[in-house]
Amino acid sequence: MMKTDSSGRNHTSQRELHLCHREFYYLAVFIFIFSIAFPASSSGKPCGGNEIPDFYPVDVRPRIQIIGNVITSRLLFANRGDTPVLVMEGVNGFGLRGSMAYEAQPLMDDEFEILNGDKRVKYIGPIYKRGPYTKDYFSPLQPNEAINMRWSRLDTAYDFAPGTHEYILVHCHLQYDESSGNIFRVGSRPIKFVYTRR
Repeated sequence: MMKTDSSGRNHTSQRELHLCHREFYYLAVFIFIFSIAFPASSSGKPCGGNEIPDFYPVDVRPRIQIIGNVITSRLLFANRGDTPVLVMEGVNGFGLRGSMAYEAQPLMDDEFEILNGDKRVKYIGPIYKRGPYTKDYFSPLQPNEAINMRWSRLDTAYDFAPGTHEYILVHCHLQYDESSGNIFRVGSRPIKFVYTRR
């Protein structure tokens, strides 16, 4: 309750100030918990915890094929936006234009995040070493353009557990942001598959 003294000035009681501070504290705690439980959405999914801008129009859809012990992943890259997006060409990207690989190629870097329950499957394949990435490594994916050209051999590149397990896979590619000059590692749609390692 507001009180008025002889000079006409308003005062708030100590009890009311205490209640106000307590309500503010509870509100701050609620906002903090809510922000953790419901983070801001993004069309691109982070790979490896990297921060990414709010909107990425590139839609990447993996498909898994299993024949015997051989696991291959096919990737479709599609730009759903109205402006070109610079996507890595080659390793960590959509492959090399004009060189469609009809047979699965060995991986040259840890491009996938594969989970067995809450445990990440270890990458055991080779690492292709090269200098720092520059804009020259990226190729524009035009609006409404779709590229379906990445076949990757997974069973020789990741240490899958013996026996039968269900896995969740996300492919991680690199995109170049011209406005900031930053390179972001962005995830595909996740996909589930079951694999038996004998």
